[in-house]
Parts: sequence; C-alpha cells; structure tokens
Amino acid sequence: QVPSGWGWDWIKGLGQSARSGGHVNETDQQYARLVNDAYSDERLEQVEHWKHVPQFDSNYITVYDNEDGHRFVAVRGTKINLKDLGEDIKITGKGEPDNLIGDELRRIVDHTEPDKTIDLGAHSLGTSLALTAFQNDDTLQDRIHQSYLFNPAFTPLSENITDKYEADDRVRYFIDLSDVVSIGDLGSKGPSNVVYKQPGTKAGAFNHDLSQWQ
Repeated sequence: QVPSGWGWDWIKGLGQSARSGGHVNETDQQYARLVNDAYSDERLEQVEHWKHVPQFDSNYITVYDNEDGHRFVAVRGTKINLKDLGEDIKITGKGEPDNLIGDELRRIVDHTEPDKTIDLGAHSLGTSLALTAFQNDDTLQDRIHQSYLFNPAFTPLSENITDKYEADDRVRYFIDLSDVVSIGDLGSKGPSNVVYKQPGTKAGAFNHDLSQWQ
C-alpha cells in the first residue's frame, strides 16, 4: 500500500496491473513479430498467416493482411540514421516527433474496405509517430480498432504525446521497467491498458528489444 498524495500513482499502478489482465497474449506476441519484420529492408512476403501488402510500404510503415479480414499496420522504430536520430531528439526535447506518417496512414485507411478490421502496432520511435498522426487527425484512430505500443518512448523533460493516450483503452502499452526509453513516464498515473515486464529480465539494450514481447 502506497499512501495517496505522494506522487507515486505510477508505482501503485504496477501492482494494480496484475489484477487488470496485464499479461502478454498470443495476439500481442504475433503483432510484435510483425512489427519486428517491419524493420527489415527486405520484408518477407508472408509472416505466418499474414500476407505482406507491398503497395503501402514506406520508410516507417509495413502493412499485412490475413484471410480473416484483418489488416495490420506495423510502424518501425529507430534505425541508425540521421533522420531517425533527429526525431528521437525531438521526442526527448518536446515529447513528440514530426508528423511523418499521418498522410501514409490516411492513404491506408482510405484504401481499406469498411468491413476490414485494422489494428496498428509500433515500437519505440514508431509509437510516437503513430500517436502524433492520431493527434493531427483523430479520424484515423476512429478507423483503427486497437493500437499496440511496444517499448513506447517517453521523456521526463516535457509533456509526452504518449501520455495523452494512457486513458484510452484502444491503446495497449508494453513497458519493460528496465527500459530507459520508457521509464521517463515515472510519476504519472500510468496507462489503463498495459503490460509491464519486471526489471532484471533482460540486460542492457535488450530491455528495449522487441524480442521480449514475441
């Protein structure tokens, strides 16, 4: 029990998450594998029962369809290049990157049949890119059933775009408590739909790696 008023709601939320279904499930793992494939310069034609839809490929986005009428939009995170590192710096300084994928998400949504279910998954920098797109055009999120944010980026130096969606149950967070990229949120109430991984399960940079969710 942590007394209220001490500014430790985030810590209290860790214990509460155990009672709120905060566990990785098969869908979470599958989506983590698809987001991981989005980092590749040569995307696979098929990942399990998901077929790559190359006409939507862009620098950050890869799209997959399955036979059940689902479309999945994967948004990769940082690669080692000046553009991505520049966006990481913007997140550190002001809590959000430029709106780099809003137009691309609009094109995907507009070219998806109304009866298809769209989910989105993103990792690291990609989580902020996706939420920045939502903030600039909230009709995008209205069309997306659920968003999965793996190792979301937070900064303690500014208001975070990732803070603004913590109360939205349509946004599912995956946070490793040893990941310095994600623990900039320390002190906030924490997301309502979240899976926490306890410290010490991985070492070093692997605390920010997608493999832990796969």
